[in-house]
Amino acid sequence: MMTTAAFIRRGLASFKDEESGKPTFRILDHGDSGCLPVVAAMLNPELEWSYDCIDMQHVLAMSHWYVSGYGLSFKHPVTGEELPLFTDLPGSSTMFRIVVKANLTADLANDLLNAFRDALACLDRSDGAFTSMRHTNKAHQHHANHVC
Repeated sequence: MMTTAAFIRRGLASFKDEESGKPTFRILDHGDSGCLPVVAAMLNPELEWSYDCIDMQHVLAMSHWYVSGYGLSFKHPVTGEELPLFTDLPGSSTMFRIVVKANLTADLANDLLNAFRDALACLDRSDGAFTSMRHTNKAHQHHANHVC
């Protein structure tokens, strides 16, 4: 499982923005040694995407991949104020994680990386449509607003 996680981690780290050459993703986990078979990353905030990891989660799900996306903020239990989880990132930041299980073969890991490529291309073509969908009533979204 650690080998498969390392493969996915290296694959994500190899993604580059075509214009700037900067990495598409910022890897957040500890790396290949002494950790769980989990890959944690975020879209590189330097690239100022019009979408986030939650949008990417939804597009990946259309390819039957469930990659958990998380917002990096929390509601204060007393005031209800939305606060960032970390001091070095704004509360609007998001991240995702991939839990590698024993049945995730090398072929499936390669398929997942291809699904990431396709999802990024879809999101680039969507011109912010996923961001606008995020702020609508989820009960009415279902799959009617597919962009890709």
